[in-house]
Amino acid sequence: MEESIDILAFLEQVMLENTRSYQSDFQYDIARLRDAALESDPERRTFYWMSRPAGTWLVTERDAFLRGSNGYTIWTHYAGEPKGIRAYRVAVTGGSRERPLGTVRKLNYAQQVKRVEARALPTVRLELFFCSGQVREIAPERYKKEREWLFNEYGMLQYLRYCPENEADLAQVLAKEHRCQKGRCTKTTTKKPPQREGR
Repeated sequence: MEESIDILAFLEQVMLENTRSYQSDFQYDIARLRDAALESDPERRTFYWMSRPAGTWLVTERDAFLRGSNGYTIWTHYAGEPKGIRAYRVAVTGGSRERPLGTVRKLNYAQQVKRVEARALPTVRLELFFCSGQVREIAPERYKKEREWLFNEYGMLQYLRYCPENEADLAQVLAKEHRCQKGRCTKTTTKKPPQREGR
């Protein structure tokens, strides 16, 4: 079982060692991780975090595996230039808003991002959660066109959830990824078609 640690202290140390410019990016990460300590939904408490020589990024693990999401776009953006990236899976499991506790697992970004690109599922709908308590579903292509109307109608957006066709498929993708992160990847082999006799 992974040890629960002070997440912010650990990530700050990594950032100070590795991120030479745009260190202020980390303030956004701190705010999101502190908010996650108050969340009850595990998918809003589990993230991928990267420290680059120029800045940091924090995305939810769920979004990283959904094509069309901001998280997928951000996480895969550096696939062609992985040098200097230190990446981690961060799960907030407790603590307080001031001191979130949880587990941190180091990722080999160059290898892990290839799995993300290969296994990510398409986003087919968005769930919009408004501060008013209203929840609406919309197709991704309609969201940009209707965003202003939606905000006028329902008020401020609390959060947006990207959704695949089938949640069970996404759960399976994430379970496979967790096995890989623990060094238990299963290799998929392609069977050669049987040869016909006489050829």
